Amino acid sequence: MRLGDDINTDNIISYRYKSRTIDPRELAKACSESNCILVVDNTFASPILLKPLKLGAHLVLESVTKYIAGHNDVLGGVVVG
Repeated sequence: MRLGDDINTDNIISYRYKSRTIDPRELAKACSESNCILVVDNTFASPILLKPLKLGAHLVLESVTKYIAGHNDVLGGVVVG
């Protein structure tokens, strides 16, 4: 997907939101202009390192198993938006 392309989709799911090839703010802007929902799987970055909602994502998936629980003795996940 490039900016300027005609996006004909309902949502975009990104699991590597902070990459060298995609500017997260530009991706969020393109989704907003095309009325599609940007869903970010923030499992690897965790909410401590990256806050996709502040960068324009509509929904964020977070794993709370390791980074948040700490001891790897619980299983959980959240969807925020």
